[in-house]
Amino acid sequence: MKDILNKTSIVKMKLLELFFIGDENCFYRLNDVADELDVNINTVKLVFSEMKKMGYFVSLRGKGFKINKEMFNKKKNFHVFLDEITRIVNKMKGGGFFNDELLFAFYNAINRDVETDIYYVDEDYLNLYVGRRELEEYLGVEIQPILISEALKRLEEGYLEEGLLITTYYCLKRLENYANNVVKIFPLKITPPIDSLINFSKVSLLDTILVIAINEEMKKRYEDSYYALKRKYKNLIFVTLDEISEKKELINKAKYVLTLKHLYESNQKLFSKVKNLIVYSRFHDDEGVNMLIDIVKDSRRS
Repeated sequence: MKDILNKTSIVKMKLLELFFIGDENCFYRLNDVADELDVNINTVKLVFSEMKKMGYFVSLRGKGFKINKEMFNKKKNFHVFLDEITRIVNKMKGGGFFNDELLFAFYNAINRDVETDIYYVDEDYLNLYVGRRELEEYLGVEIQPILISEALKRLEEGYLEEGLLITTYYCLKRLENYANNVVKIFPLKITPPIDSLINFSKVSLLDTILVIAINEEMKKRYEDSYYALKRKYKNLIFVTLDEISEKKELINKAKYVLTLKHLYESNQKLFSKVKNLIVYSRFHDDEGVNMLIDIVKDSRRS
C-alpha cells in the first residue's frame, strides 16, 4: 500500500483502522501513530484534526484520543459490509488480481459515478495521484484519473468516445495510436527546467546539487535530459526518494536540494535541515496550463 498511497492517505488508513477495528475504551496517542508509520507528526495531526471534525474521534488532554462512541452504528455497519467486501476480494484474487490491482479497482469503483469528461492519464499510481491533484488545483474542476494501460484499453474498445484526455508527452504517442477524432488529447511538460530553477553561473563546480525524483523512471529522464549539464557539474546528482532515505548524508552535504512539491509535503522531516531547498510542481508548462484553463472555461459555458 505504501507504493500507492501518499503519506497523508497512509495516516488516514491507519486512523480508520483504529476507528473500525480498535477498542472503544482504549486511548491512543498521535506520536505512536507517527512512529509506527515513520511519518512527520504534523502530518498525523493534520489528518487527525480533519477526522476529529468529522466525528470519528474525541480527545482528552494528557490522555490522547479515543473512538467516538456516538459513531457506533457506522462501526457496526462497517463489519456487516466487510464480510460482503471480503467475498468480492477473494473472488477477484481467485481471478488472478494482485493487491495493487484490487486497490485500483476499488478506487475506480468509488469514483465511477463522478460526472466529468476530463481525464488525466499517467504511467503509474503515484504520478497519477500527484498530477491529478495539481490539475484539479489549476483548473478548479473534478478530474478522473486513469492509468495509461486502462486508457489504451478503453480507447481500443470504444469506451472513451468523447472528452478531454490530459497527459504527459511521454504518454502522448501511445495514446495517439488509439485516439479517435472526438477525444481530445492535451499533453503537458513534466521534466523540471533545472537550469531555470538554479542560476548555474553562480554555482561552483564543487557544489553538490541534489535532485530527488519521484521514482526510478523520472530519475532516468532527468539524467538523459541533463547529460551535458552533468558532464560539467560532476556533483549534480539525481536520486530517487527511496535512495535518499538510505543515504541521508547526501542531503546534509548538498548545497542545493531540488524535489517535487508532493515529495516535500509528504516527507517534511527528511528536508527539515536543508538550507537551500527548491520545490517544484509536476507540470512545467505555464502556457499549456493556461490553455487548459481556457478550454475548460469554454466547455463549461457551452
